[in-house]
Amino acid sequence: MAAARAVVIGAGIGGLAAAAGLRAAGWDVTVCERAAALEPVGAGLALAPNGLRALDALGIGDAVRAYAVPQELGIRSPDGRWLLVRRFGGWHEPIPSLLAGATSSAVLRHDVAELARPLPSFHRGRVVLLGDAAHPMTPNLGQGACQALEDAVVLSALADAADGEALPSALASYTAARLPRTTDVVRWSRRAGRMTTWTSRPAIAARDTTAWVLGKLAPGALLRGLDPIYDWHPPETGR
Repeated sequence: MAAARAVVIGAGIGGLAAAAGLRAAGWDVTVCERAAALEPVGAGLALAPNGLRALDALGIGDAVRAYAVPQELGIRSPDGRWLLVRRFGGWHEPIPSLLAGATSSAVLRHDVAELARPLPSFHRGRVVLLGDAAHPMTPNLGQGACQALEDAVVLSALADAADGEALPSALASYTAARLPRTTDVVRWSRRAGRMTTWTSRPAIAARDTTAWVLGKLAPGALLRGLDPIYDWHPPETGR
């Protein structure tokens, strides 16, 4: 029996993860990317625990962890102070020199886009959307890449269990599994973003003081509030 075929449009983190997952599930996969080469674009990707579990499901979690550098968690106010862990009296060199030497052409500016109203479905026929194509979100929770990885893992697991005739049902299950969760994450990220763009001095002072007090009295409180996001686990597969 010939392997099922999939064409992945876009070699971003979601597309490559989906390609890897489908390939592991026995699919014949072709990835199409309009860029001539995959090169740095001046942006980073945040990997939270849920994203790392998705990478584990793809078999590359430990390889990524090998590059990890331990660091402390903190939230910075506009003047650069760390509110949850410690306060800096001022940035140390060479940071001031680097900022002073940066030219306008070296400073990257990226617009932030989100989908305020969720799509009714993540699939139509045999076409599936994932990652930013399905649920673009603000970067305030660092979940864009993580949710794309979750999408890829769930899609691959459902495709692994489906034959050609069962594919429509598998894609419907993908939408059912991913649409509610990503809708919640988009909303949570939007709310977090609103707090970072306050301009009222009293509101900013209240926000920063609350974060500082929580950091002193209950250091893990803010992270525990993210448990509904971080506590995601990949679906079981037959492999």
